[in-house]
Amino acid sequence: TCQSIIKTNCVVLLDSGLNLKVKLNTLRPAFKQNKKKIEVFTSYSRFDKSVSLECNVIGLRVHEALEVVEKYLDDARSVRHHQVRIIHGSGTGKLRSAIQEYLKKQNFIESFRFGGAGEGGVGATVVTLK
Repeated sequence: TCQSIIKTNCVVLLDSGLNLKVKLNTLRPAFKQNKKKIEVFTSYSRFDKSVSLECNVIGLRVHEALEVVEKYLDDARSVRHHQVRIIHGSGTGKLRSAIQEYLKKQNFIESFRFGGAGEGGVGATVVTLK
C-alpha cells in the first residue's frame, strides 16, 4: 500500500524496510487470484507501524529530502521514538544545512546534533524528539 503521496509519486514501504518511489499513473488496483477486484482499506494505530530509527536521504535533492524527512519525523513521532538519526552525507553541506534549518523551526524537536563516533559524524544528524 502507498505510505505517502508526494506530488505525482507514491512512496511504498517494502517488506525489507526500504522505501520505493513509484509514479501514481503506473499503479493498478489489486486483484485476487480469481480476478475479482478487491478493495484495500488500511487503518492503523500509531503502534501498528514499524518505523526505523534512521532515515537516509543521501543522493536526494534538497526539496525531495525535506519532504522525506518531514514524513519520516511524523512517522517517528507517531510511534513515540525519542531519538532518531537522519543520514544526509557530508558532500557540499547543502543537504545538512537545509535539514538543520528545517529542524530549528519545528516545535516538536527537543534538540539535534551532528553524529558522534559510530553515528555518522558530520554526515548524520541525531535528533531528539519531545
